[in-house]
Amino acid sequence: MRKNLIISVFVAHHNLKQYIHFNQHYLLSGSNHNLNFPLKNPNNLFQEVEDILRINLVAENVAKMTKLNGENGVYWDFRVEYNEWIESK
Repeated sequence: MRKNLIISVFVAHHNLKQYIHFNQHYLLSGSNHNLNFPLKNPNNLFQEVEDILRINLVAENVAKMTKLNGENGVYWDFRVEYNEWIESK
């Protein structure tokens, strides 16, 4: 089943490292909405997002990522379309 998920990618203020944050997701946002995943290579964002979703058993794969907006390299918002994880029987 295809689902939509909005994620934000932003540059953290400490050490200028980049992180991926998943907005409004029961598992990937964190209990205080402060869970972030390090972004190793911004040029490979699609693969890194897909890896996080697969490792956490949220998605089988990512079908599409669409950039929604951003501000001067400080943050970017994306809509991620993915195929929901189906547990094997």
